[in-house]
Amino acid sequence: MNKQTYLQELERELTAAGIADIPEHLAYFEELFSDMLEDGLSEEEITARLGDPRRLAETILLEEKGEKLPEKDWEESGRASRNDRPAETEGKAYEKSVQTPFASLNKLLKNLTGYFGNSAESASVHVTELPGEGLYGLDIDWDMGDVEICVGEEEKILLKETRSANTPPAEYLCKDGVLSVRCRKEGSYLGRGKDLALVLPRTLAQTLATCRIRTVAGDMKLEDLSCGTVQIKSVSGDLRINGLHAQSVLISSVSGDMELDLETAQMTVNTVSGDIAFRGKAGQVSLTTKSGDAELVFETCPDKTEIQTVSGDLELVLPEDSRIRFLAKTVSGDVSRSGIRDDDSAPSLVSVRSVSGDISVRTE
Repeated sequence: MNKQTYLQELERELTAAGIADIPEHLAYFEELFSDMLEDGLSEEEITARLGDPRRLAETILLEEKGEKLPEKDWEESGRASRNDRPAETEGKAYEKSVQTPFASLNKLLKNLTGYFGNSAESASVHVTELPGEGLYGLDIDWDMGDVEICVGEEEKILLKETRSANTPPAEYLCKDGVLSVRCRKEGSYLGRGKDLALVLPRTLAQTLATCRIRTVAGDMKLEDLSCGTVQIKSVSGDLRINGLHAQSVLISSVSGDMELDLETAQMTVNTVSGDIAFRGKAGQVSLTTKSGDAELVFETCPDKTEIQTVSGDLELVLPEDSRIRFLAKTVSGDVSRSGIRDDDSAPSLVSVRSVSGDISVRTE
């Protein structure tokens, strides 16, 4: 089945199930198709991994109702191998496998203890040392567990995998100044496959130009990085960022919660149902959420803030004596302000649109 046919059938099933905001759901899967096509999969391979459109619509409906999925065997297939030489080599096609992208399934996976038929107790840490010289970017695709990127005191990059002995290692490639790390499922996947930790030399961690991370259900943690552009895509894993300095930050998630402590010139966050907690500095902010709540605490008054929410509540906290141009539009949600000076000539713009979510803007 090709992309067009699959999305048409999915739209019919979503409509039949009475699911709200169908264009938003279709837009997400459009983006998912684009990402995976860029990584070398065909449309037929992607639709096979996404599974039956009716089942997918049922999953979305249960997620919107806050119910759990009935237990079901989920199997994916793929291959993972490693290039033992970190030097520049020919690029390889990384075979993808996709889990159904919703938090209810993620909760089911996290409650399971085994992976590939092995218990968590059989897992151990495998460490690979890689040179950091000449690198300026990270590109990580990790389907099988958590991802952590932090700073160490070593002069080399430490790539740490927590996995069982018979689980294949990740594949990595250093090419054109970018370290790429890939991991895909192999065989019957019954839970978390393995976790990844990248420990970077301090000089590299403070001079990254790009950092791109894509996960499925695993959590992500980034600490003490300085980067030009950060791009993060997740389905249902939680995200924690601490001490990040970046020119631009782009985060896209379906249901994972976010804790963001960072400074950036531009931040864009898109989520469906995950909650967002932000503290730090940002020049321009664009935030879109359907039902997730958001709390944004700014240490300095942002230049421009645009927020759209359907039913999620919003709390916006600005520094004392902040002067802003405040625009708020809601259908049935409440709007409250405290300590904010609304000034049409102020350089800072705060624009909030809501359907039923409450809006609160105050000073700290």
